[in-house]
Amino acid sequence: MNIQSLSIMVPCGGHCMNNCKFCVSRMRDDESIFGKEIISATNIPQSYIDRIKYVRDAGCDNMIITGTTEPQQNMEFIKALLWKINKNLPKPFYNIAIQTTGANISESNISFLSTSGINTLALSVSSFNAERNWEIIQTPEAARKMTVDELVARGKANGMNVRVCLNLTDEFDPYSPKYIFQWANERNVDQLTFRKIYRSRMDTEQDRWIIQHSYSNESYTKIIKFIKEMGTPIRILPFGATLYDCMGIGVVVDEDCMAKKNLEDMRYAILRPNNHLYSSWDLKGSLIY
Repeated sequence: MNIQSLSIMVPCGGHCMNNCKFCVSRMRDDESIFGKEIISATNIPQSYIDRIKYVRDAGCDNMIITGTTEPQQNMEFIKALLWKINKNLPKPFYNIAIQTTGANISESNISFLSTSGINTLALSVSSFNAERNWEIIQTPEAARKMTVDELVARGKANGMNVRVCLNLTDEFDPYSPKYIFQWANERNVDQLTFRKIYRSRMDTEQDRWIIQHSYSNESYTKIIKFIKEMGTPIRILPFGATLYDCMGIGVVVDEDCMAKKNLEDMRYAILRPNNHLYSSWDLKGSLIY
């Protein structure tokens, strides 16, 4: 079974600084499902490192730093992960991304992340309008340090690949596929992910928002058609999506961000702060190790 990526969930010790309107983590109580956090920057047992080695030894070389909060809320842990753990593995991870909205990230943060070995800055974007983007993810005013444009520019200036992950809200309905790719090319974006927003169908506050504000089926059909007509297929990824080159940008359409459809390959190995490894974001029965 192929493992596409190791997702490291950074211990947060509290709530996310954001409150994204469509946040999957706020649809459920992770602590009641998976148990309390026991990992911290100052408490990283050998068993935690062994789980990282297990995934690396399975042939996976993609590490994604993420979490139920913004991962940069715990820079001390990220520092320990990259400088004390990964660099000392017999086979270190070299392809490392951080998934973030960019909340509370400064220029010095980006410099630190790039020199620590993170080579991809994966920015979750919910609107091309800077103010609307912050409003949808409900970032506190004090944490709105840089716009998406500024984050992309600083990431590129620090030698990082920049992946823009468009959360497909109705904010993007007014824009043609051609405009979206022009927007990305003007900013020298390396990769684009079109991400369908996950709906749990549990009638949560987030589910109700998603019903009202998801990208329209018409717009979705247009973007798929544009990518297929203008793009060149490169390869099929382990979780079934096709990677395209479209106007010089690496493009993926992610219809299954929670990995519910493909049962043959393991899209994620998810290392939680409870010191256990899972293959599903929301199913305790997916325990691996």
